[in-house]
Amino acid sequence: ERATGIALKRHPREKFFLATKLSNFSPSTHSREESLAMYHRSFRDLQVDYIDYLLLHGIGMGGMEALRSRYLDNGMLDFLLKEREVGRIRNLGFSYHGDIEVFDYLLSRHDELKWDFVQIQLNYVDWRHAKEVNTRNTDAEYLYAELVKRNIPAVIMEPLLGGRLSRLNDHL
Repeated sequence: ERATGIALKRHPREKFFLATKLSNFSPSTHSREESLAMYHRSFRDLQVDYIDYLLLHGIGMGGMEALRSRYLDNGMLDFLLKEREVGRIRNLGFSYHGDIEVFDYLLSRHDELKWDFVQIQLNYVDWRHAKEVNTRNTDAEYLYAELVKRNIPAVIMEPLLGGRLSRLNDHL
């Protein structure tokens, strides 16, 4: 974020879109104070007054317990929703990895939370064979269909499965 802030400082703010993730994975960063510090550090390092796309990073890892600890019980999700209301966050979403219960729970609250976008892993393997790549994964076909039902835009990660889908055999 520091390097990005330095690089973008020379450009008018309205000329670029900026996305970042709140990556409070470690239990030591689950407290409201640590999560707020991480959030404010992003603004400082990026040298901006607002973020176009903020993602709650790695939602689903650690299941519902981690979601509660990282965002619900400490009031961080409520704080971020207020930040969106005042314009410091233009679009609020999450990147999903892991526990489908968490994905389904957050989408079940879409009428209240109004997710602006959700980032999912989508490629031709993960469409119907995600569990064969990683047993905790859910097929992208299901994830995408749930987003479409609610008219939530999907942002795609891992379109080439971390590069594994771009390797050709030598004989090709």
